[in-house]
Amino acid sequence: MDKVDPLDAAFFSRRSDEKKTRKKAPVGRRQFAEAVREAQEGEAAAGDYDRSGRRRRSLEELLDEVHSSGDHLLEAQSLEAIKGYRSAVRGFLDLVLARMLAMEERSSGAGVVRRKRFTQIRVIDQKLERLVADLLADQHRQLDLLGRVNEIRGLLVDLLT
Repeated sequence: MDKVDPLDAAFFSRRSDEKKTRKKAPVGRRQFAEAVREAQEGEAAAGDYDRSGRRRRSLEELLDEVHSSGDHLLEAQSLEAIKGYRSAVRGFLDLVLARMLAMEERSSGAGVVRRKRFTQIRVIDQKLERLVADLLADQHRQLDLLGRVNEIRGLLVDLLT
């Protein structure tokens, strides 16, 4: 077996040849406007769906669902009707509250000890607030019925524990 000479020139020349033949990959630079445009197109394509993959529904669709499930609850007072009405009201209120309120936090003072935090909740859309008030007034009977059912359910749970 031949000895390997670490100072052999052939060893070093091979490494330098490898470095010369390797070329850098071209850097693909996108313009900022192009990146923004792609992001907007992606949002537009995904705009009809929420984070869980379900289709977003409009406020009118949710309001119609609340009214129809409320009428169904008055006609057929069953557990399925109660669950359907509860989920319809919850979906409507989630959408309205997400669009209606904005919360701002402010701190006063420079000292850590005397600093106070103020939280201010602003109503963004007065019309949405009126719509919720009208819905609650309109669906008063269904909500009372749902409240009674929940009260009875709570009493039954208390008896079991």
